[in-house]
Amino acid sequence: LNDGSFCWFSGMKGNAYLTREVAYQLVRLSHVGVAVDAATVVAERMLSNAMNYLAKETHKQVQWMQKDKNPQVGLSTLRYLYILSLSDSKLSEEYQKDEKYLIDVLLQPSEEKKVSIEEAALASIVLKRKGDAKLADKYLEGVDNKITHPDGYYISYLSGSFTSIDRKVQTHVQVMEAFREVKPSAQQLLNGMTE
Repeated sequence: LNDGSFCWFSGMKGNAYLTREVAYQLVRLSHVGVAVDAATVVAERMLSNAMNYLAKETHKQVQWMQKDKNPQVGLSTLRYLYILSLSDSKLSEEYQKDEKYLIDVLLQPSEEKKVSIEEAALASIVLKRKGDAKLADKYLEGVDNKITHPDGYYISYLSGSFTSIDRKVQTHVQVMEAFREVKPSAQQLLNGMTE
């Protein structure tokens, strides 16, 4: 759409969730080295427009978070920060302040909030790229125990819970990326997760 967002169906207004998912896939393709000349230029423009839209949406969320006594950075916001960490997007000064605020919240993890494996992986990647290797490592503490099983390395999901196969694969790959960036010495785990 004109505002940089993506919608679920023609005629609908833009949706932050879908826009974030498209931006995530575009930045991941670029990160893993997929490049196709003319298509790359279009993808970069789409990503830039999507990031402008997402920055505006995140700004609204940050304003709300600043009123909270115990703000938390959730999965959707972590995905936004992850996309920012991989992209070449240039944010306005106002949106740079939002990013700094969100990073500051990440730097003070709450003992009250349980962090999912995917959130831990994303937070560790974002913090490592922002220069805080120690806290990035702290976010990954215990994740290796959750994915190490007698029969291999994988994320187990509760029986009867619905988690789409796409989400499972995406989380698995996100955890692999986190260990590769933050704890590259965990080679046995990385090799096991690759199988």
